[in-house]
Amino acid sequence: MAKPVIRLQNPNAPPGRQQALLVATNEARAYRDRRMNFPLPPDQLLNESTALPHAQRALRAEGIAVPSRQQCLGKLVLPLGQYLNAPFPWLVSNDVGYMKYLIDKHREELSKKPGKAKVQNQWIKDHLAEYAESFPEVSIILEANIHRYVYGQKGFENHTFQEMWELYSLYSAQKDRPDDFNTLQRDSIQKAYSSVSRWLNTPVTHITSVQMKRFRTYIYDKKSQVELEGWVRLWENPNGIPPADLSWVKDDTERGLFGPIQVYRDNAAVLKRRRVIKSDRMWFYPPEPPGYISGTVPTPHLFFWGRIFVWRPVGVWKFSLKCPRGEECVGQGKNVYLYKSGYHTKVRHICDVSSWYCIITEVLCCGPCTKAARGGGSGKVGRWLAWDSTILCQLSEAHQAMFPAILTDKRGVDKNVVQLLRDRTKGNTMVKVWRQIQENHVEEYL
Repeated sequence: MAKPVIRLQNPNAPPGRQQALLVATNEARAYRDRRMNFPLPPDQLLNESTALPHAQRALRAEGIAVPSRQQCLGKLVLPLGQYLNAPFPWLVSNDVGYMKYLIDKHREELSKKPGKAKVQNQWIKDHLAEYAESFPEVSIILEANIHRYVYGQKGFENHTFQEMWELYSLYSAQKDRPDDFNTLQRDSIQKAYSSVSRWLNTPVTHITSVQMKRFRTYIYDKKSQVELEGWVRLWENPNGIPPADLSWVKDDTERGLFGPIQVYRDNAAVLKRRRVIKSDRMWFYPPEPPGYISGTVPTPHLFFWGRIFVWRPVGVWKFSLKCPRGEECVGQGKNVYLYKSGYHTKVRHICDVSSWYCIITEVLCCGPCTKAARGGGSGKVGRWLAWDSTILCQLSEAHQAMFPAILTDKRGVDKNVVQLLRDRTKGNTMVKVWRQIQENHVEEYL
């Protein structure tokens, strides 16, 4: 059984970024305009309980010993609409735009149906959606996967909508913290911001491209979503906060980093929604793993959550800290203190006696030093991480002791581990301590 030939909008794009052409072929137009019907299929293909078993038997009769799910779905037909009884592969080859319309409308209907209410012809539409999803070139243009749709504009021909949004949303960060980005990254972010802004500032009535109209709506939808103020996207990278912890850290209003939703008006008097990082604590503890299971089996992530420590001597304790440059500070002799400037992108993974946890820190800025550096002066931007020794030494001994770890170049060790190394006797070697910690970590997850 041959696969359908998929016509492409962008045949030169790399795999995974190619998109099926939505325009119907001449053959499809002929069927539609003349209201032609396809041959009547066997009754078994029109029944939910017998359609797939019949397709499997037909494929085996053709010599395919073990038919794949895609091959079985490819034997089904569409008993409705303007291409009555059209085989699924024919639709993929001749009118992907009509498939997209049916699938998007079907999924919209399902989202509006309460409970387990059935949609007319739901089973065949579900199979049609599954068949379309099995082809990356078709799947990418469905409304459910709009974030994977290719932007296709000059300079960003192979970028997806999601990637353009991420570059666009980094514009403010690269302006406020330019040292966090290299020259290539800053250039890419600025060009993306300019390209996206052009479509946002163009009246929708002046945009002829359906794709760009959808992109404009996509970006506005993203901007209208709840904003997590203070969240750094790089924390979601592989070396950032573990994937198992991201859900509760971002969404749990009781234990997570962010408080409840707040509504405010921005400078343009537009209502926005945001959630702000809680300012009354530094330690954030995950929910307890489920003690009773009913229904579906929970994911393993629920049993491997870890703690998060956000070091904020200014954000939580309201400490008044001086610029570490001392007499070299541009604001030397004035009543100038460091102010908060977001959070650092680096996440440190800390080894404790029986588990791991993450440390994040706020970034502190010296206003006069930063202003002088950006104004063309010879000095550097006055930015420091709150866990730097030059910052820690300004705290009282009691507050310094609240910082829980000793940091290394890439990770860190909890102070409780270091305390185990104090009594270095003949029987208490570093190897023994290491084995004990390893055993504690294993027992923690048994």
